[in-house]
Amino acid sequence: MQQGNLYKTPTLGWVQNPWFDILFVLGLPFFIILAIILCQIPIETNLETNNLQWFILVLCVDVAHVYSTLYRTYFDKNAFNQNKNFFTLTPIFVFNIALLLAIYDLHLFWTILAYLAVFHFVRQQYGFLRIYQKKNNVTTLIFQQFEQWVLYAGMLFPIIYWHLKPDLSISWFVKNDFIFLENKFYLWQYFLNLFYVIEIVYFVWFVYCLFKYKNWSMIPAFVLVLGTTLAWFIGIVLYNNDLVFTLLNVLCHGIPYLALVFIYKMKSEEKQGRGYFKILFFYLIVLFAFAFTEEAFWDNFVWNEKQTIFGNWGIELSYLWKAFFTALLTVPQATHYILDAYIWKIKKDTYGWKKYFKLD
Repeated sequence: MQQGNLYKTPTLGWVQNPWFDILFVLGLPFFIILAIILCQIPIETNLETNNLQWFILVLCVDVAHVYSTLYRTYFDKNAFNQNKNFFTLTPIFVFNIALLLAIYDLHLFWTILAYLAVFHFVRQQYGFLRIYQKKNNVTTLIFQQFEQWVLYAGMLFPIIYWHLKPDLSISWFVKNDFIFLENKFYLWQYFLNLFYVIEIVYFVWFVYCLFKYKNWSMIPAFVLVLGTTLAWFIGIVLYNNDLVFTLLNVLCHGIPYLALVFIYKMKSEEKQGRGYFKILFFYLIVLFAFAFTEEAFWDNFVWNEKQTIFGNWGIELSYLWKAFFTALLTVPQATHYILDAYIWKIKKDTYGWKKYFKLD
């Protein structure tokens, strides 16, 4: 059986460095959970995000992180030239599929997009886990594979709960965008027991390897799995309110991505002699401008919910025109899902993140 060297205690491998990883990746869900506890946000209370919270969490983080992909793709001259056809055809393909779905059935459109979003969120955490496992390749292959399944379980079991409990106060995009299983909530206890068994086996196995082999380099991957599991379980199963779900869902997904792409941008521009704060300012202001513009169109053409932020353009659209703009405005997000799956692959070519994260 293939295995790494269990008896060495190499220096812990990080995505960037200890401070970066703790602040923006590994420690983030714990900081947010601590803030939720300190703010005494009530459990099982239908607490929705207000306009300010929505502006910060959704517009400035969630939507902005979608556009940060531009710096790794369309704004990167070398990357674009190497992948010109793929980068050009992807948004065209996305728009046409989205338009057909939106015209056929808008609710079906949002359902499919919600499942794509869940897949995207899950795979991002898997990507982080693989980076930590490869940078700290000191455990048996079977443990690494089991650890990956534990990570999946930590995210998918709360999603199963969501499908079995249709009276939840949260939604991914629009109300009832997931396919609910009516009168099947009794199954949750079986899934919950299986969830506990998986987590206990993982914890015991981790502690065994940690102390028997003094295998401290297992810790970053373990912290990632633990933080991800707590964030999804607390945000979906325990609290059941929109604010907590948005905090844990959006921040734990968007902030690491924004930070990683910024580091990439810093590395690509440091030869040009530009200062750190100047690069950061223009990085954030460009993302904010794209995010604000997109949300202004969303609100005036589709939602009509944030007039205090975006004003009222006085536009009334027919179903077909609303379907058209829904498809068009979804292009950045859906394209991000596809491109993100590509640029995060750890592969040998010069475009992959392997070179960036020095995983050779």
